[in-house]
This record gives sequence, C-alpha cells and structure tokens, in this order.
Amino acid sequence: MIIRKLDSGNIKGLLGNKGYRQYLKASKNAVTIDYDAIRRETRYDGKYMLKTNTDQQRV
Repeated sequence: MIIRKLDSGNIKGLLGNKGYRQYLKASKNAVTIDYDAIRRETRYDGKYMLKTNTDQQRV
C-alpha cells in the first residue's frame, strides 16, 4: 500500500502521516521506503502494543 501511495506522487501526504512517516527515508532529493524499519516492525504483526512514559507500577 505504501508503495502505491509513494508512486502516486502524494509525498507530502505520506510525510505528514505519522503511521507512514516511520517507514520512509527523506533526503533533499528523494523519499524512499525504509525496508529495514519495515523488517523491524514485522515482529509485532498481529500484536497490539501500548507504550507509555508513566512510572506507575502494575497493581
């Protein structure tokens, strides 16, 4: 899906979207897909993760 969106030329929309931005590399001249970031995230496929910055312990 990200490949089709990148090919469509809506780069500004992709970079503005936090979900897509984490999988893109942007330089002055081009925007490319960060395949290493995609590989790292595949370990979470099908899992829901909640990340917080609280120091509260489990009760």
